Amino acid sequence: MAGEPRDSGGLYAFIINGMLAMFPGSKGKSMLSAEVTVVKPSRRREERLPADIRARYGASGNPERALCRIIDVSKHGARLEVYCDLPLATSITLKLPNSEALGARVVWSKDFEAGCRFNEPLSDDELEFIFRKGNA
Repeated sequence: MAGEPRDSGGLYAFIINGMLAMFPGSKGKSMLSAEVTVVKPSRRREERLPADIRARYGASGNPERALCRIIDVSKHGARLEVYCDLPLATSITLKLPNSEALGARVVWSKDFEAGCRFNEPLSDDELEFIFRKGNA
C-alpha cells in the first residue's frame, strides 16, 4: 500500500509494499503514477526444464510398474504427474525409457503431482538427453 508522499529536497518518497521508492518532483507541479509488481524469489535452487516424458516408478523397492509423466526436470529433481497418492519421504526408483533407473525421494505431493529429489544429481549429458527426449 502506498504511503503519503514526503517532500525531501526535490524528491518525493513513498513506501510501496514495505519498500522505499523515491521520485523527482517539483513541489506538487508534477504527477507520478506507477504500478509496482512484487516478484517472490523462487525456492528452487535451480531452474527446471520443461519435459513431457512418460516414465515408470516403483516405491519402496518395488519394481518400476506404476506409470507417471515427468512434467519438468533439473539436475537435482523432477515434478511428476502421478495417478495415485505418493506420501512424503517415499523412496522411489524412476525409470525413464532407454535409461538407467534413478533413485529419488518424494519431497512434496499434491493433487496427483509430486516433486522428487534425486539421490544423485544428473550429469549435464543426462539432463540434456531428458530435455531433448521430452521436447522431441
